Amino acid sequence: MKKGLFLIIFLFCTSCSLMSENKSFEENYLIQPKFETEEHLPQYDADYRFAHSGSTVCETEDAYYGTLFDDPYYLRYYDKKSQYSGILCGKPECTHTDENCDGYIMGEVGGVRLYDNQLYWIQNMYGEGYALWCMDLNGKQRQRVQNIDAAIFSKLNTNIIMQVHRGYVYISGMGCTVWNGQSITKVMVIVYPIGKDEVVTVYDQTYTNGSADLYTQLKGNKLYKR
Repeated sequence: MKKGLFLIIFLFCTSCSLMSENKSFEENYLIQPKFETEEHLPQYDADYRFAHSGSTVCETEDAYYGTLFDDPYYLRYYDKKSQYSGILCGKPECTHTDENCDGYIMGEVGGVRLYDNQLYWIQNMYGEGYALWCMDLNGKQRQRVQNIDAAIFSKLNTNIIMQVHRGYVYISGMGCTVWNGQSITKVMVIVYPIGKDEVVTVYDQTYTNGSADLYTQLKGNKLYKR
């Protein structure tokens, strides 16, 4: 794969088509009219500072939110002003010792992202599949938003990045295997509308006998890949 930055899709444009190796769409993918702008929308645009593989942290003006590497079973926060940190749970009676705690995330989480003043993350429910969850910044109103197809994570095993941007959840990553002495790398970008079970594969390419890498960046109504 050649390195360098190049445009692969115009995802939300009202007058252009969404193109991929798999499908061609002549639709308007703009979820709300307020997103029809290339100007930065802090409340709805992905923060690419944290959009890298393995990142489970995000930041607001007042605090940091995420998980700890050596104790990934709970969502935590760090208040910048008070310098107080703790488990993000809005239940005053909670002992934070089991799955009844709203901050408990079972130890396998994909991304912790800030979107529309809420935290979003993908969680493996162990036996129940994967799901997208969200919660208020005060640790309240935790809810399961939608299912995420577990087959995605059976295909991807490295460089997995989850982002939330302008009404969509983006999952990108690579699946690396060796077959008959030949290296095979699958590169994919999957998109879910928030709260809907629809899914669109906007990029799916397999590379053989060569190195491949993937980095995605969302800016305005465009997705860039290198």
